Amino acid sequence: MFFDLLLHFARRGQEGLRELTRESLDIKTDSSGKKYATMAYNENEKNHTGQNFKEQETEKLMYELNGDINCPITSLEKYLNKLHPKCNSFFQRPKTNFSEDSSIWYD
Repeated sequence: MFFDLLLHFARRGQEGLRELTRESLDIKTDSSGKKYATMAYNENEKNHTGQNFKEQETEKLMYELNGDINCPITSLEKYLNKLHPKCNSFFQRPKTNFSEDSSIWYD
């Protein structure tokens, strides 16, 4: 998920990643029926504080790749389903012992 977030949303390195929560990404469906993810909020621009440069930017989207084993939307949905329900952080520590059939993979 780390790689997909950096690739599709061009986040500024590790900046702001710790603040991501489960609700930071919205999964939607477009008019043709394809799923995509978008950021649910506008993050602050480090170099342009006090000015609204977001109006000039296009919305960044992460589209599903039907039939591809590396589909980022499939990975995102599986990842979100395996997170610990009592922790709202997007990035969680993996359990030391888990099985593929387990419903929770993270602490």
